[in-house]
Amino acid sequence: MYRGSQLYNFLGLCEESELSKEVLECGAGISKDFTPLLLRFHRSGYKSFGIDLSDERIENFRKYSTDNSVNLEISKGDMTSLAFADSSISFIYSYSSIFHMKKKDIKVAVGEIQRVLKKDGLCFINFLSTEDGECGEGEELEKGEFVQNCKTMGKTIHSFYEDNEADEYFKDVEIVLKESRVCKRNGDTQGYIDYIFKK
Repeated sequence: MYRGSQLYNFLGLCEESELSKEVLECGAGISKDFTPLLLRFHRSGYKSFGIDLSDERIENFRKYSTDNSVNLEISKGDMTSLAFADSSISFIYSYSSIFHMKKKDIKVAVGEIQRVLKKDGLCFINFLSTEDGECGEGEELEKGEFVQNCKTMGKTIHSFYEDNEADEYFKDVEIVLKESRVCKRNGDTQGYIDYIFKK
């Protein structure tokens, strides 16, 4: 599947870990037409938590969970101030979500994720790359940060990264995988930089 396909690599690494099966998705809310990514972990036996800032996307997530009789927990939450104790979650991911902030806030969010992650815990994060076809469009806030119209979210920030720009966020952890990829889909060019790291 196109949406979330990189998470299969992450899930495979989580399955190899000896840590308890619990996962947090940062930016877990969904639009009406999507299946929650968190469901893939839930079906693999993980205690699953999700946070999101959008009341509408949280409600869509809860409705999906109720309609499909699955116990997926979601609450309102901010990646820059996670309401979880230090070293409390085995696995954390943010798929196509963390880049909807200014870069200074993204740096704080990555720090919060590292705080909450258990020792030997794993995290997947992906960033928009400057190879993305929409890089440079919209109102520029700071270098690489633009306010753009998003099909599912309306006006929102998109932050775009050069290939090695985000490496500084991971200097205190082990980068397990880093991949730059460009996807052509329905005439659009989408550029991403994926990271999986271990604390």
